[in-house]
Amino acid sequence: DSSTMGYQSVSVDYKRLLSGLEIVLVDEYNFTVGFHKNAISVIENAVYAHDNEKKWVQNHPAILYDSFLLQQAIFHIENEMKLNYPESQSTLFSYDSLTSEGSNFSLPCSNASQMHIRYLGDADLIYLMKNQFPSIYSEEYFSRNTRRLPVWKSEAEFMNLFDEGERKTILHALEEILGTEDSLEIEDKTIESIYTDIESSRHGYSNRVEVYRKKLSYVKELLNLCDKYGIKRNIALLSKSFFKSNFSKEDMRNYPILFPGNKATSLLKDVSPTLFSEQIGEGKLVYLFYYPGDNREKINTPRFAHDLLPLLKKVSRP
Repeated sequence: DSSTMGYQSVSVDYKRLLSGLEIVLVDEYNFTVGFHKNAISVIENAVYAHDNEKKWVQNHPAILYDSFLLQQAIFHIENEMKLNYPESQSTLFSYDSLTSEGSNFSLPCSNASQMHIRYLGDADLIYLMKNQFPSIYSEEYFSRNTRRLPVWKSEAEFMNLFDEGERKTILHALEEILGTEDSLEIEDKTIESIYTDIESSRHGYSNRVEVYRKKLSYVKELLNLCDKYGIKRNIALLSKSFFKSNFSKEDMRNYPILFPGNKATSLLKDVSPTLFSEQIGEGKLVYLFYYPGDNREKINTPRFAHDLLPLLKKVSRP
């Protein structure tokens, strides 16, 4: 992974790691996998490399945002294909599309354009995003100077901006907006959609009405804050679980380690105090993505965060 991405973390001597594998007798009838003591340094390096990549590459907000754009672009393609080829027996993401036979998409009219998808892959999706079914999401994905930016750019920056109580207030409010979704785009149409949800919940779902009303208040405050900073009334919320190191996982910490000449078997956590990590927070971290102003001018993050907190607190009060 490091080689492919051009991201260098640490070197992992996999030959030393594999040569250190041992089969350990747990009790009279059960065995488990353990390691020779010489593998401890490599285990530490391997876990550190995995954590480093996961935290600073895979969970980077730019990667999360790219995934969001791709997901929305694919939803758009699927919907457009259903509209354009209503009588097709296949869908883009079907088993047939992955085979050599492929999927055929055509209209009853003989003069209509036809499409044949076989061995569905990235190249097909990129072609459809660029040429057949472009959308605002695909345009933003390919044109880097139009994309949104995150208010806080990492978990560390979020922790620095707010204290523990403030973090709970912020995340509770943003989770109220997200509901059961992992991502959501907030704009003026969102307000109309929430009003519709309120009306449809008035009969028999009175408890949901209050939930939607609070969500509506949060959304209005966020969009009003956009006006204050002169940015587009469009915010994308993307959530992910707080980073959890492999150092903190019990199955990792409980690997048996064998020392020659010692009949007793030690656990990794007992002989490698390095392997200790405490998760920063529970639940999910939510990123706010906004469209920067003219000339890609960025907002003042500390000031925006300072203004955001009292607005969300105001709504959260009973």
